[in-house]
This record gives sequence, C-alpha cells and structure tokens, in this order.
Amino acid sequence: MSLRFKLAVTGNLTKAMDDYEKRVAQAVTEALDEMLVDVQGQERDQIRDAGLGSKLPRTVQTKRFPRENSIGAAGIVFTKAPEIIRAFNTGAVIVPKHGRYMAIPTQFNLAGGRRKSAKVGGWNGVRVTPDEMIKSGASFVIPNKDGPGKLWMLTVAQAQVKSGKRGKIKSLAYAGGIVPIGGARRARVDAALKAGAVPMFTLLPQVRLTKTLDIARIRSKAQQRFPRLVRFKLDQIGEGV
Repeated sequence: MSLRFKLAVTGNLTKAMDDYEKRVAQAVTEALDEMLVDVQGQERDQIRDAGLGSKLPRTVQTKRFPRENSIGAAGIVFTKAPEIIRAFNTGAVIVPKHGRYMAIPTQFNLAGGRRKSAKVGGWNGVRVTPDEMIKSGASFVIPNKDGPGKLWMLTVAQAQVKSGKRGKIKSLAYAGGIVPIGGARRARVDAALKAGAVPMFTLLPQVRLTKTLDIARIRSKAQQRFPRLVRFKLDQIGEGV
C-alpha cells in the first residue's frame, strides 16, 4: 500500500510574498528609527552629564537611508565635532600647534560687558586676546605657584573716567590699559590696584584629557538589542516570525 499526497498553493503567492516583504521592511525601518533616536539621546545625555556643556551634546545627529522603508535600511549616529568627542571618548594629550604653550583664559579674562557676545580677534568668550596682550606692552610671565604652567599677567593701573549725566569722575582699575578690573566696586578696584597685576592667561605646554565618555558601550548595547526590536515591530505589525 502506498500513500500519495497532492500539494497545491492557493491564493496569490507573489502578492503574499510582496506583502510579507513590505511588513519586514516596515519593521526593520521602524526599529532602526527608534534605535537611532535612542542612541542619539543616550550619547547626548552622557556628554551633558560629563559636564561638557549644552552645545556639544547637540552636535550628535542621526541619518537614515534610504528614506523609504527598506529591509536593507541603514543608519548612522555621528557628531559634528568628531575631534572633541574622540578626545573625551579615548582620552588625549593636547599640545600647541604653534609655539611652546597653550593660552588658557583665567577668570579675570572671561567675557563681560560690551565684549560679552563678541568674537575678539578670532577668540570667543575672552576680554583680551594674546595679540592684545603682546601689543599692550604691559604683559609679563611668572611661574604659577598654585598650579601647573605659568601665568601671563597684565599690569593694573588707575584710570579716571567720567560717568553719568553730571560727568562724575570715578577711579577705576584698568589692566594693560585695555579692560577694567573689578568693575565699579571700590573694594575690588582697590584690591586690583594693590596687586599691581592680574593673570589673564594660564600658559600650559600640554593638557591631558581624561576619558569621560564611553560611546562604544552605548552602541554595543544597541546592536545587541536591534534584532529583538525588529521582532517586536513585526509582532506589532501583525506578522510574527
């Protein structure tokens, strides 16, 4: 005795396969979009939590291609400041490109007043640039007793200026004849005049950045999670595998 079987495909097989491919393409694309947003958010949070400000996290962007749903969809998370992110992600030693020292602005040299939002001599956020320090003829360098490197100083001198409608004369302290020190507060002005000079830059031969980011860990976890997310999206669409 023998058994015979007859197999037949009912319905439109081509259409069924096309529909299934569309569902898979939708699941892959939706999973990828969700993963890109998640990785972008984690990297931005990590950069922000590392104390690197609010602007640097916003340089982390995403891009997915092609734009339409695709089984072969791919995406990238990238930064518009790759050198900075790389330095904090791996740790790096920064050395000056020109000269022996890097000039790091001190608290006295933070932007303020009319120069607060200005870009001075190619420098952002400083009151006095290195070029202005040199041209002033009132700068000198001393060892930094409280830390590494050296201090680039500007001499402080008293200057009298008129203020208000009545032209009241005020005595202010000016560093290098360029910027006021101590504002209009008498105690601060007197302290600056007594000191005779203020540090405008710290001069360092190199700066060592410690590793504060772990971008690879975020991306490794995302890669491990991605297949499960695709499966979840397929189940949501209505066609589990």
